[in-house]
Amino acid sequence: MEKESNLAELTKYASDKLLESVYLIDALEELTDIDPKCGTIISIIKNNINFAFDNIEQCRNKIYILD
Repeated sequence: MEKESNLAELTKYASDKLLESVYLIDALEELTDIDPKCGTIISIIKNNINFAFDNIEQCRNKIYILD
């Protein structure tokens, strides 16, 4: 990836990657429904992704206010 200097573009790229990760983890969750250990790990990963996504969205809102 080429280095971006624009914060809005960086946060958009990070949000896109996190959203892609949510889709992938959902697919993985379907494959591992019967294993409770995997379910716990997947749940923690999903929570971390959602937390990061929410933080990036808050940053994007602050960036747009400054623009």
